[in-house]
Amino acid sequence: MTAFRTKRLIATALSRTVGEMSCFLRPAYGRRVVMYHAVDEPVAGDTNGIYSISKERLAQHFSTLAKDNVSPLGSSESAGTQSVSITFDDGYRSFLTAVVPLAERYGVPVHVFLAREFVLQGNPVYLSESDVVSLAHHQLVTIGVHGNRHLDLTMLGDDDVRSELSTARHWLQNLIGCEVSTLSYPFGRVDQRVARLASGLGFTEGFTSMYGMHTTSNDPMLIPRIDVWSTDTVGNLKSKLRGAWSILKESHA
Repeated sequence: MTAFRTKRLIATALSRTVGEMSCFLRPAYGRRVVMYHAVDEPVAGDTNGIYSISKERLAQHFSTLAKDNVSPLGSSESAGTQSVSITFDDGYRSFLTAVVPLAERYGVPVHVFLAREFVLQGNPVYLSESDVVSLAHHQLVTIGVHGNRHLDLTMLGDDDVRSELSTARHWLQNLIGCEVSTLSYPFGRVDQRVARLASGLGFTEGFTSMYGMHTTSNDPMLIPRIDVWSTDTVGNLKSKLRGAWSILKESHA
């Protein structure tokens, strides 16, 4: 049994006991942001095979999410309300070929975060510039930045962080012809310094890979997300949406 499989089994057991009990005792209100990557295609560096979900399973997820209050990124949270937003990282071409048709079928808005060099390298597994332009005109799609070279920003100096983010943002804004203010930190890694620098460049929302729910009291540049895996059944998804998996947030910082 691999180390990851062992951790997954432990996480599932904890969420079904401690996690479920805590979220029922203390219902959380705010925005739950779910994070996906690719559909039916390999994800670079995904040695555990958890980030390429099947189209059939994603359809089941969207059918479930459509029954909730699904809102696009940028929507404001009010005290005592719950909503969910759907995000995809990296800009795999399956976002265009598989995700968008499902979004249309279930009427749910979706958001994709793009790394500039992934788009420009010409690899057919990623969206092309023409794909991005077409998506920018879709009423259910919004687009954000995922860095320039998809580097861990916490390992860079201030000037390099600014360069990575401003280069990616300016390119994307010029390409689609509208302002871009959302950011998904590459690898989900961020600290207070990087968040502050990103805010100074004009980003208004920064998304991490930490588990949790975003509320009006949270820093908008450190928004947690719910990591959705290819193995997650509808039951697992519902459990994560209720907050049962938030007990793992420290291990995904």
